[in-house]
Amino acid sequence: MIATGLLTAPDAVLIQDEPALDLALPRVFHQPPKPAFTRDQAPVDPLVRRALEVRDLEATAAWGEAYGELAAAFQPALRWATSCWEYLLSTEGCRFVPRTMGEKRYCRGDYRALTEREFPRLVHRVFKQCLLDYLPATHGPSFAAYLRQTLWPSVLAGYRRLEQPADHRQRTLTPWSYLRCTPYQFLNEYHDGLVHATISTLPRLERRAIESYYLRFYTDEAAGRALRLDPATFHAHKARALRRLRSRARLPYHLLLQIERY
Repeated sequence: MIATGLLTAPDAVLIQDEPALDLALPRVFHQPPKPAFTRDQAPVDPLVRRALEVRDLEATAAWGEAYGELAAAFQPALRWATSCWEYLLSTEGCRFVPRTMGEKRYCRGDYRALTEREFPRLVHRVFKQCLLDYLPATHGPSFAAYLRQTLWPSVLAGYRRLEQPADHRQRTLTPWSYLRCTPYQFLNEYHDGLVHATISTLPRLERRAIESYYLRFYTDEAAGRALRLDPATFHAHKARALRRLRSRARLPYHLLLQIERY
């Protein structure tokens, strides 16, 4: 966490350092060139027709077999999209996914970074959706041509959607969102207890406004709805609470403010 002021300053506010994000960030700004999207001599058209005939039967063995053969025929396209991981990470930044209950047992945040090992699953989900969305009468007779146009834009859109948290009431995820915890817990137990004890002294609506916005990461609109307040009234209660904290409890005030970037 950020330290504001110096140790020698009379009003110094020291905040504990945050753990580093465990993800290597490359610097690759040129996307690999597109190869041929299908294997040489692969009978793609019959495989596409067969998959389209059974795509309404996704849970059946017939769909699984048809989809598997088609995915194998389009392995060059899938490998190419997967090879764009470093380019995507360099140009779009990292994205976050919710931790499982097992992962939360040993980690503090509710979110973790999407890793290179998981990226191929996103590519395969996009490929499958492209197949399900493909209509020969609308998109033309060649699925390979359609995929060449739509695969990467769809991967990019799917990756960008990861900015939206699992709870639609919460604010968009940021580069620091691997630290998110709901309800929020500070890295330092003393800070955690101090902030919650200080918030508990606020008037009811001001306390709930701070808890909803800072500790649960709700948007202004969602926090206002939770408190049955219109956005302007909610914002007024939040601003009044912050002014009260700034005058009587500077450390909790600064700790709360830095949550906003998470």
